Amino acid sequence: MDINNEEQNEIEIDLRELFFHIKRYWYIVVVSILVGVLGAAFYLWKIEVPQYQATAMIYMRDSNTQISVSDLQVNQELSSDYMVILKSRPVLNRIISDLDVDMTYDQLYNSTTISTIDDTRIIKITVTNTNAQIAADLAN
Repeated sequence: MDINNEEQNEIEIDLRELFFHIKRYWYIVVVSILVGVLGAAFYLWKIEVPQYQATAMIYMRDSNTQISVSDLQVNQELSSDYMVILKSRPVLNRIISDLDVDMTYDQLYNSTTISTIDDTRIIKITVTNTNAQIAADLAN
């Protein structure tokens, strides 16, 4: 009894029949491909705006020639302070006015990423913008 149920539930697909059915409506397949390609081209050409990233690195150096473990710990704590200061409103507004960039504080704040490189005294500043030169100027 189980064998008869399994035979009744099987569906046979004839690939040759499927191919001839698609061949009969070839123009719909071609038009669909053209519409997809033209839609993707329009999106990439008009809607999608390229984003450029520029990165600058700052090395925090002590005036002392000898560095102890406590100096490294203090510098790591200071790097966190510098990260907050670098993204503060006065600093970013000064950058906007000095470079005469058509951006608001919020736009520059959201496009700027500041991080430290693990176990170093280096601060990494990354700016994302639609203009590569502006991104480089802002990062520097």
